[in-house]
Amino acid sequence: TMGGSISARKLSDGTVAAGDCALVESLLPAGGDLPVRVVKVRSMLSEETEPADWAALVGEIAEHLQSGLAAGIVVTHGTDTLSYTAALLYWLFSAARLPIVLAASSTIPSESSEARESLALALRTVREGRGGVSVAYKGKLLAPLNLKYSGGRDDSFSVWNPDAGQDSGGLVISESFLSVPLPDKDVMASLLNDAASRLEVAKLFPGLLGSRLASRLGAESGIDTVILELYGRGTGDMRESGYSLRPLFARGKKCGVTFYCCSQQEKAVDLAGFATASNVWREGAVPMGLLTTESVTALYFAAALVADSPAELKELMEEAAGRR
Repeated sequence: TMGGSISARKLSDGTVAAGDCALVESLLPAGGDLPVRVVKVRSMLSEETEPADWAALVGEIAEHLQSGLAAGIVVTHGTDTLSYTAALLYWLFSAARLPIVLAASSTIPSESSEARESLALALRTVREGRGGVSVAYKGKLLAPLNLKYSGGRDDSFSVWNPDAGQDSGGLVISESFLSVPLPDKDVMASLLNDAASRLEVAKLFPGLLGSRLASRLGAESGIDTVILELYGRGTGDMRESGYSLRPLFARGKKCGVTFYCCSQQEKAVDLAGFATASNVWREGAVPMGLLTTESVTALYFAAALVADSPAELKELMEEAAGRR
């Protein structure tokens, strides 16, 4: 259990707070051919997720996989950061032979049957024995990679660029991660916290000063990786002005910063076709193909757990994006 709306409760003042394992246990369907053990990893709302929380979850899953005693694993999770955690588990556990299913709900258990139904779907999926990672939400089983909140009256999620998983390199990272001895949770927390301190994520918008972004880079900042959401297939302002991205890329190159580029639209980033995109590529930016910002961010943290060096981390990032 990782908390979230699926196990949350309403307080007397009307606010929603994290629930506990007992509430999750009360939602489990009666009977069934497999016993269910509920393990508390965190009791929080998903918007409170930090790198150390991921380390605790990843360590718990790895421990149960390596014990050989589990038929499958269900992770109860909130919706706010579901797209990040689902992608992280994909990168690390897509090669697992056992099913790993995230179960989520947009409403708390006291207000609808949604939480109970998501858990039931997740458990059915485990009992069917499908290996790999999936997401149970509103009666549907969704892919974990490129999961996007699409909103609407039903608070729905959809899978953006569903073909990304076909050539994502996820199995390479997962097989590497699963082949090593059981990771220590404190060590993983340290690795993820260090990775977070070196990461900047920025979304391009009209009026964003490229020069201001550039000023954030430098040896004193500690930033060596930038995930940048561009327009279209990787386009942006490359004119000679304060709004241009040129100063950002120039300073980044000087400071040894790597730029990984995603698209705000449903398009594959290939940095070709438009002159502006070609200019971005010439400055050394890495196109992340069909991957969303959430999937790339999760990939960066997964690679930080697997890579033995900055060079290997870059190699894993590019391979997962489909670059050969």
